[in-house]
Amino acid sequence: MDEALRLLDPADPAVRPVGGGTAVMQAELAKSWLESEGIPCVLPGEASVGMLPVLDVPVLVCKEDEEEATRILRDYLESNAEPQEDEPA
Repeated sequence: MDEALRLLDPADPAVRPVGGGTAVMQAELAKSWLESEGIPCVLPGEASVGMLPVLDVPVLVCKEDEEEATRILRDYLESNAEPQEDEPA
């Protein structure tokens, strides 16, 4: 099965959600981070998520990318949760 088509099917056992369900804006940012690291991903129902921005949306990746995608998102979130040196705590 073509990887892009497989990513569109959340019922496929080779597709995994990463980062937990999150608000649409955060999910779109997570998708951008992952794609910038070379990990293909999709938000289910991307065409309609703009209409309901308060819904939780999972970011879907292929099973073989799940561990790396989880690490990327965790590292990014942890690095942005700590105050920067030049910012007051």
